[in-house]
Amino acid sequence: MYSERFKIYKEEVVAAFLKKSEQANESWLVDLNRRKIREHCIERIESGVEPNDRRALSDFLKMKADDHDYLTAINATDADYFQGLLQFLKKPSRDPASTTVELLSWLIHFPARPYSTYLEYGGNQPITVEEELILYNEQKDQRDISDSDVEQPEIPAPQIVIGEAEKDPPVQPISKDTDPNGTGSKIIGKPWLIGVSVILIGVLIWRFTAKDNECMYWNDDHYVATSCSVPRLDTPLIKFDEKKLRGFRRIKKVDTLTAYSVNKLWWVRVGDSIELYTAGGKHPLYGDKKLKLVTDYVVNVCRNRGNRYK
Repeated sequence: MYSERFKIYKEEVVAAFLKKSEQANESWLVDLNRRKIREHCIERIESGVEPNDRRALSDFLKMKADDHDYLTAINATDADYFQGLLQFLKKPSRDPASTTVELLSWLIHFPARPYSTYLEYGGNQPITVEEELILYNEQKDQRDISDSDVEQPEIPAPQIVIGEAEKDPPVQPISKDTDPNGTGSKIIGKPWLIGVSVILIGVLIWRFTAKDNECMYWNDDHYVATSCSVPRLDTPLIKFDEKKLRGFRRIKKVDTLTAYSVNKLWWVRVGDSIELYTAGGKHPLYGDKKLKLVTDYVVNVCRNRGNRYK
């Protein structure tokens, strides 16, 4: 039996499926059958499985929790394994197993999936690109506020004694406590003052040189700070840029784009796909590709064709 919240979740997943079916922009939706559903699942797995989709696949394919070899698991099935899902798609009023609903949400790229994520966002409707962007900016603002609230250590200002310092010091007789060069000036031993000075100088040097020694790299949809001395074979290192680290992010849910995004997001075409970003500049991996502001045309393409050109 479903809970009331899961019933609403299932209804919204079904509504998204029916809308996608009307557009018929994917081959598996044109002539729906068990074989095509299985082939589409394999295509999705080969393109990569995101962490939040692992549970849905593991449960549907009856895999162990620590087994992430989804391709082997699905290759061990045949078309008949997807008969229950096909019956559900042909008659959405059915109430199949929750694993079937979760698999469908994964197949159609339902934005607020899985059910646990749906509950986190309030369980009202799928999260759109604009809502995700607003949420991201709110979180970034909170991080900025938190950083500004951190109390900085106060460095005591040096105390200057006016008057006495201007007078000529009295001549001292040469002894073991005086300068060995015979100048007569006494050596004042204050090791704590030397220690504090060394620490302050070290802090200042770190403050002005740390950023020059820091790098960052692109990780799927955002930048990650790292040390320049740690080489990475999968992605190039670039010089640390705090503005990019905090405010440059890729948005993957392009099929929920609306007119609100015009002139507020940036886009670029990579192969036959459209990629969306929260700020302008160049593509994080392809420096020859420049990001452009989103237009009405881009919104229509994303809404009507999802993430692929035809």
